[in-house]
Amino acid sequence: MATFGLRAKSLLLMGLVSLLVLLVAMTASWQIIGGVQSFFVEQYAQTTTALARERLVAPVSRQLALARRFATLTSTRAWLADESDPEKARRFFTEARTYSQSFEDHLYFVGSAATLNYYLNDAFSPETSQARYRMRSGNPANDWFFTSMAGRASYNINVDTDPAVKGVKVWFNTVVTDSDDPASARRIGVAGTGIDLTGLLQDYMTSLGPGILPMAINRGGAIQMHPDWSRVASNSTAGGLEDRTTNLLASLSPADADALRAAMVRTTALDKSIELLPVTLDGTPRLLAVTYLEEIHWYVINAFDPTAVRPARVQTLIIGAVVTAVLLLAAVLGIGLVVSRMVLRPLQQLQRGVQAVAQGRYDMPLPENRRDEFGDLSRMFRFMAQEVQRTTQTLEQRVEERTRDLAEANRVMTVAQRQINDSLDYAQLIQRGLLAKDTVWTDPGTDIGWLWLPKDVVGGDFHFCRRSGDTLVIGVFDCAGHGVPGALMTMRTHAALEQALAAAAPGDPAGVLTRLDALLRNNALAGPDGDGRFVATGVDAGLLMVDTARRSAVFSGARIDLYCRPPGDVTRAGAVTCITGSRRCLGDGKPGTYSNAELPLLPGQTLYMVTDGVLDQSGGAEGFGFGRHRLLDLILSHGTAAAAAQIQALDAALTLYRADRPQRDDMTALCLRLK
Repeated sequence: MATFGLRAKSLLLMGLVSLLVLLVAMTASWQIIGGVQSFFVEQYAQTTTALARERLVAPVSRQLALARRFATLTSTRAWLADESDPEKARRFFTEARTYSQSFEDHLYFVGSAATLNYYLNDAFSPETSQARYRMRSGNPANDWFFTSMAGRASYNINVDTDPAVKGVKVWFNTVVTDSDDPASARRIGVAGTGIDLTGLLQDYMTSLGPGILPMAINRGGAIQMHPDWSRVASNSTAGGLEDRTTNLLASLSPADADALRAAMVRTTALDKSIELLPVTLDGTPRLLAVTYLEEIHWYVINAFDPTAVRPARVQTLIIGAVVTAVLLLAAVLGIGLVVSRMVLRPLQQLQRGVQAVAQGRYDMPLPENRRDEFGDLSRMFRFMAQEVQRTTQTLEQRVEERTRDLAEANRVMTVAQRQINDSLDYAQLIQRGLLAKDTVWTDPGTDIGWLWLPKDVVGGDFHFCRRSGDTLVIGVFDCAGHGVPGALMTMRTHAALEQALAAAAPGDPAGVLTRLDALLRNNALAGPDGDGRFVATGVDAGLLMVDTARRSAVFSGARIDLYCRPPGDVTRAGAVTCITGSRRCLGDGKPGTYSNAELPLLPGQTLYMVTDGVLDQSGGAEGFGFGRHRLLDLILSHGTAAAAAQIQALDAALTLYRADRPQRDDMTALCLRLK
């Protein structure tokens, strides 16, 4: 090993040169700091004030958006339009309770234009659907309501500042109309929320560094926010130009006050602009950064002390580092000229040896006779090259063997995959043939359409249609499982259904389901070798028997409901009725109790049955299920169309709602429309 090798020599030389360069660079950097100090103070002031504006605007904007959405809720409009209706009141307060969780303070209020009742619920008092009090015109405490109703704006924001309790409350008053049409909409009340900004303002004011005095004023100069609450004007009732304590304009000289007014005008006209102006505040030179918060009509002002705020130090260190790097580069180049003979020449030899090994040649000459690090490295590299040569040869043999094994395994897997796909395709043909046999029929008095979307190639859902004399039997079934297991369950359930129909009385779907339930439970599938385990064999079912001669129908369901839409152009909410089936599925551990529900049939009436795969399909921005409400809206809006067109609309709605999310379960829907 070398006693005083290249590494020690290079480090010593580089250390001496670097020390000299660092001394020169530090001297130059301190000279630069004085020139750029004022520039970076202004940049720091603008950045800090812009961040302050966004920090204060974000919660206000979010609560305003939520309040405006709250005022347009269907339940809010419906209740204010008919405040005496207990059902509408129940729906409103139920939805408002859920919606209030999105508000920052879990608070909401509603003022009625018809009764002048004022309702408020928050997280600090028991919830009530009773009015808190009745508003009166002329009462200053109620001016916000009558001003909102009389104006043309769709909302307004009130800021309530109380220095006595050191608090700031912002109220969002949103006008409620009975429709979305601006031309014909009628104002029926005011709804909204409130947010306590005290904590946010305190955090903001304490988060700033030394030398920065944060404050906020209104258009008259009255101080609305200040670290010293004794200088805050109460609800802007104080803080006139004669009050130097609570009015910033009054505390400045006339020239500085005029400059601040001009800056306020410019920031009001230019969105998100920031104005900088030097003033003398409380006898100290300050740099004011002014910006306007349009949402609450405040001017946020940060007063910077240039002698205390020195953000330029960080930036000037970067400049000094650049200068240092340039000088160090020059020093390294000088050192390179000195040590090139000792370093570069043997290094080039070693480099050629490395390149030769990379190309597969292991016989290049290396400087192995040197008595320094290069000699040690060359000898170690020679040994490494020999090991690499032996390892490479061994790896090549192993790679060739593994490649042959992988090719054979891939061939076997390809054949197996093809066989599986062929089996699934054939199973799909069998299941589709079963469905087609039951659904290919014509009837002059009815129109039927169906949607069958298995999650996989085959599935556990199927629909059933059959005519026997004047009786039309229609059913939708959801067997446990999907894919191949679900398809096998449909075959088993279909066979049991045939037996149940043969034994049941006409017009008694509950009897059919009871018989089918018994057949499925008696033939429950046990686990292998009698180990006591049982396969899930539950079946959801909806069965409708239509007497086309008498124009009547009887329905019975097991966890599948029947939706009925009356004929004609019906648009009112609640027009679509639901006949609920039993909550116990078929083939469960205990026998179920199933009942018949009779209903008359009218021309133009539409009946629907769907499996839970339709209702549970996730989608939308939040990934919630499609749900019953969306299904009822679709039935209501498309109920006058042909059955096939309605099914196409349902398919399109599910596709749009699901977007790029995967299908969760098998989906089946059946639509029957009376001509």
